[in-house]
Amino acid sequence: MPYWHHLDQPECTVDLDVYNGIVCPNTVQVRRIAFYGYDSTVFDMQNFKVARWDDDIVADLKADPEALETFLLDEGWEHFSRIPFKDIKLPTNGWAVPFITNHKYRINWGDGLDFKQMKIWVSERWEPTDYPVSFVMNFTDVREAVTFTSAYGGENGVVYENGTLLDTPLAD
Repeated sequence: MPYWHHLDQPECTVDLDVYNGIVCPNTVQVRRIAFYGYDSTVFDMQNFKVARWDDDIVADLKADPEALETFLLDEGWEHFSRIPFKDIKLPTNGWAVPFITNHKYRINWGDGLDFKQMKIWVSERWEPTDYPVSFVMNFTDVREAVTFTSAYGGENGVVYENGTLLDTPLAD
């Protein structure tokens, strides 16, 4: 895979000399997830920022309050991948990002831009048996509604009621 900071996971190896990227064993799942369909033009041409956010990383940061503050203020750029905005198709006007499954990631845009709508599109290669990918982002505004469905666009899919995803089996 190409080298992105957020893909530098323990089960993979950074090899910039031979592959100019990251090499993972064939047991690792990598899936493309696209973010698009936002509701404000302030997102146009903004970088999408992604950092590893697994529990062990969070525990290490909480042990050092200064490091945590630096990280949360996005001053620790060595931890973040800056994914460029793409205006071409699949999808248009958004960000398409590879993620290693079974990990958590902290995500945000530009200068912590706020939004009321953002669509997330998982790769066609995604299988029901794939491990999950979890996202953590800042939340600073009251939302009218948040709906999770099992189908693209919310049509013909199962709608998961609020507060039930934490108890939903991974296969579902």
